[in-house]
Amino acid sequence: KSVCNRYRIDYILQCKESKKLFGLEVKSEIRKRGNDFGKYLKQARYYSDCEWYSRFGKVKVLVFITPAISNYFINITKMDYLDGKEIYYSQHSRNHEHSNMHGLISEANDIGEIRSFKDYFGNGYFSFMYKNKTLWSTRLKEKIHEVNYAFYNDKL
Repeated sequence: KSVCNRYRIDYILQCKESKKLFGLEVKSEIRKRGNDFGKYLKQARYYSDCEWYSRFGKVKVLVFITPAISNYFINITKMDYLDGKEIYYSQHSRNHEHSNMHGLISEANDIGEIRSFKDYFGNGYFSFMYKNKTLWSTRLKEKIHEVNYAFYNDKL
């Protein structure tokens, strides 16, 4: 529960290797309408301002959402016309780490997302992304990206 007793976050996770903490809000259904996405983001935004009671003591954590909303939207980088109709190009596939939509969601709401990806060999992995920066990833040997984590965590 939050220290203000108004909210309940789903999880406060601790990385086994680094002992770094992350807040996690989980939704079971991604088939949502625009208003539902808005409510989901608003809820997580409120959580990003909270201090939490946890088994790690009273903590303030970076908050992440899952499933990631940004994996469901195309990152449009160019618009053109074909046979008189608008067509849109994306610089990256939706499972690429660089995402205009994730950057927008994260910057506007001060939250991150747990996003899934495929590397160049087709192997799946996932990362805790915050403002288009990796903070934790199954691809990192130490799991945590110390510099990125410290930079954003110090702003809490």
